[in-house]
Amino acid sequence: MRALAHKVIARAGRNYAAGESLDDAKRLVATLGERGYGVTLGYWNQDDETADAVISQYRGAITYLSGIGGDSYLSIKTPAFGSDQTVHETLVGYAAQMHVPLHLDSLAYESAGQVINLLSAGPTRRTNGLGCSLPGRWKRSLQDADLAARLGVVPRIVKGQWSDPTHPDIDPREGFIAVARRLAGNVPLVRVATHDPVLLRESVEILQKTNTSCEVELLYGLPANRAVQVARDLDVPVRVYVPYGHAWIPYALNNLKRNPKALWWLFKDALLGPYNKAFPARPART
Repeated sequence: MRALAHKVIARAGRNYAAGESLDDAKRLVATLGERGYGVTLGYWNQDDETADAVISQYRGAITYLSGIGGDSYLSIKTPAFGSDQTVHETLVGYAAQMHVPLHLDSLAYESAGQVINLLSAGPTRRTNGLGCSLPGRWKRSLQDADLAARLGVVPRIVKGQWSDPTHPDIDPREGFIAVARRLAGNVPLVRVATHDPVLLRESVEILQKTNTSCEVELLYGLPANRAVQVARDLDVPVRVYVPYGHAWIPYALNNLKRNPKALWWLFKDALLGPYNKAFPARPART
C-alpha cells in the first residue's frame, strides 16, 4: 500500500512542478515572464539522490538564471547536500560570482538550526541577496527574524508545513502575522509567501505601514487568482516559485494522515490533472 501511495503521490505531484528537468522549468519561466511575473527556481531532489548530483543541478540553475538576468533567484534545500559548510560556501560563492541570489528553503524543524548556522557563517554574511524562510508555526521564527535583520538576510514568511514540536499548538496564521510585525521596519525587503488572500493583505499592509518593501511569492500549481488580485490592489510585485525535479507537495504521507481533505486533492490531481496551472496576466506596476 505504501509503494502504491508513493506512485499516486508522484503522479499527482507533477501538477506542482514544471517537469523533471531544468529545460522544463525554462519553458515555464519564459511563459511566466511574458505574463509579468518574477520567478524563483527550486530543484526538488529525490531522497536517494547524491549530494554531487544535487549540486550539479543547483549550478546549472544558477548559470541559467544568470543568463536571463532580472531579479530571479534560486531556492535550495541544504539537507540535500548534508548541510555541509564547505559545499554551502562553494555554492554561495558561485552564485555570488554569477550575480544570482540564493535562498535557503524551510524544511523540517529539526534542520532549522543547521540553516541558521550556514547563514551565520563568515562568507555567507558577506553575500548580498541571501534569503531564508521563516515559518509562522515555529516559535523560534521570531528570534530567527531578528537574526535575519542583523545579518542582512532576505526573509520569506511562510505558514510552514511542519509544526514546532516544542509548541505544536501555534496557529500558523497568527504566527505568520507575528513574524510580519517583527520584520516590519527592520529589514529592507520581505517576501510574503501565502495564497491566503486575507492573510496576504494583512501581512503586506503591516509591512507597508513601516515602508518596508515587500513582494508576494506564490507556489506554482496552487490557485493564484485571489492572491494576485490582492497584490494588484496593494501594488506589490508577484513572483512565482517554480519547482522542478520530483515534486510531492502537498502529498507527503504524514500530511495525508493529518489532513483528510488532502486525500481528495490527491485523487483529483492524480486522475483529473491540475486544478490551476494558469496564472492570470499581471500588468506591469506603475
